[in-house]
Amino acid sequence: MKNLHYIYRFLIENLFVSLSIFFLLIVFQSKGADLGLFELNHWRYVHLGDASENIKNALFLAKGGKLNEYVTSNHMPGLYLYLSFFLSMLPKDFLSNSLSNGVFILVFSSFVTIFTIISLAFYSVRMIIKSERLIFFFKILFCFVLLNLFLTFNYFRVLSETYLPFLQLVYLSLFFYYLEDRKNRFAYLIGALYFVGLSVFVGLTNVFTDFLFFTFFSFFLFHKIKEIHIKNFIPAIILLVFVFLKSGNLNFHYWIVETNKAQGMGSGLSMLKTIINNSWYVPNNWYDIYSYGPIFDHQIIVLILGLISIYLYRAERLVTFFLFLCILVLPLDSWRIQEQGFQLISQTYKNDVNMGICFFFLLLIGKKQGFFLNRVFDLISNRIKFRINKNIFRVVYLLLVLLFIMRILSYLTSFIEFERIVSPNHSEWISKNNLCKQKFNKSNANCNCLSIMHWDQDFFLLNDVKPCKMQFSSYSPHLNLDDFYYNNVKSSFLDHSAVFLLYRNDLYTDQSTLSPRLVNLFLSGECNVVQGDFLFLCKSKTSL
Repeated sequence: MKNLHYIYRFLIENLFVSLSIFFLLIVFQSKGADLGLFELNHWRYVHLGDASENIKNALFLAKGGKLNEYVTSNHMPGLYLYLSFFLSMLPKDFLSNSLSNGVFILVFSSFVTIFTIISLAFYSVRMIIKSERLIFFFKILFCFVLLNLFLTFNYFRVLSETYLPFLQLVYLSLFFYYLEDRKNRFAYLIGALYFVGLSVFVGLTNVFTDFLFFTFFSFFLFHKIKEIHIKNFIPAIILLVFVFLKSGNLNFHYWIVETNKAQGMGSGLSMLKTIINNSWYVPNNWYDIYSYGPIFDHQIIVLILGLISIYLYRAERLVTFFLFLCILVLPLDSWRIQEQGFQLISQTYKNDVNMGICFFFLLLIGKKQGFFLNRVFDLISNRIKFRINKNIFRVVYLLLVLLFIMRILSYLTSFIEFERIVSPNHSEWISKNNLCKQKFNKSNANCNCLSIMHWDQDFFLLNDVKPCKMQFSSYSPHLNLDDFYYNNVKSSFLDHSAVFLLYRNDLYTDQSTLSPRLVNLFLSGECNVVQGDFLFLCKSKTSL
């Protein structure tokens, strides 16, 4: 019962803080801050299209779609599987496709991201810091840290890169907690290994760092091999069964490995070269706190924090070696992208996922300097003394929650009206072309599935149209040379089960992003304009 009460208090606290931060974001937006809260299509620092893809896939899963069948992506499935759990708890009416429901799901998904990040950060604080006053101090500190990430870098978006730094923070904190008492805290070593696995399951952006930490943690596991019990495997078994039940087939190799190869990931040698180049990268404006992106990924600042941590823990050899390893792995999150610092509408946000190490160093320094911080708090509390009546506190708490909810609902209404003005209305041509509805658990007879041959992940959130099996519901040019993808498209086109939505430029000009064989395939059928003079729907000449 005590553990249940703790979990309940932990969740309620995190929910309140999440509502508070979301409320503040809306207030800042309403006062003129350029946060993009009212724009589905404005990419700032992190990839907006990938965020929409994750939300769309989570919606498909919540409605009965299966991985590698209707839920297809070249990303690891952990994030949208996780988000689908929350979407599944919503009333079914919220999962029906419409502009208002689509906007609600986008907002709700961002809130889930904020709530999850806060929960991971606060859990890590409790793992490392023991003084209640210091815990409160670091929770407040993390609120400001997260506000900075949300306001400046749009970290409320549903991306693996926004989750990974905090998953990393958790597994580092769990392992440090284990190192403090290795005889009695074996379960926390197991927990650290599981969170490394979850980090990989959510995204491969930090795969090399995760692999090195997993190897390092496993060294301690092998020395305690006799303490491993069947119960330690239960979470892994549950996860595997869950993934199996959610999968239409188990061809993860194609969707995650082969499709990424098609994007030109490069060889291991080229990845190593990218890491080495980024290791020595120093921007001209290195003195600017945002020269590397978020200040918490500023390599010079993180290095200084790491050296301070090593100095403070120099008497503990294992901890010192662990901290030294944390410094060594810092460049490993940059294996894909050349470091460019704080660049808008770029891919450099993928080089920021080792921020979890920065947060970890901050907590360790705070733990060692706890005596000094407590002295400061004593001086403040001696000068400022006040008590709050519990009943008054509860009333104020409830009033604040009501205020936050009302303001968020007001924002949601404004967001829907905004999108109603700027979003194209596809309902007319959809109704005329006999497209299948998003009923994944039932076979749709006498209708066509739809594949969009350009990048538009929000389409399937806002419109009740079923995507095609074994295809990317929204096309990306890296698929041009993919024979498996082409054969699936060709088969569904020729057997009259699928129709395809294309831009005029991709169909009738030499500026097409599609391969010539795809263009020729579509032109062999019927392509009719469905909206303005720029959207065409192509189908086999004898399609339904």
